[in-house]
Amino acid sequence: FGADTVLLIVAVLPEDRLSALLSYARSLGMEPLVEIHSDCELDVALGSGAKCLGVNNRNLHTFEMFGSRTSDVCAELRRRGVEFGAGK
Repeated sequence: FGADTVLLIVAVLPEDRLSALLSYARSLGMEPLVEIHSDCELDVALGSGAKCLGVNNRNLHTFEMFGSRTSDVCAELRRRGVEFGAGK
């Protein structure tokens, strides 16, 4: 019994705390899901070593919805040469 993973939300975590929580979760045998919304948050997530990303189409600061946000992040990942998708 217990957690299989944890959700780490870049919008509410300072970068040093995100890195520390990523390391701690991995030390427990979990790969965290790191939630992003913006390209800046993508930079922070990737810079912290996140391997599993989730895209929130809602901006957590304004609660505004952006229906194309997931597609935009996919395009940005492709532009950066980052492999993603099932089995990656």
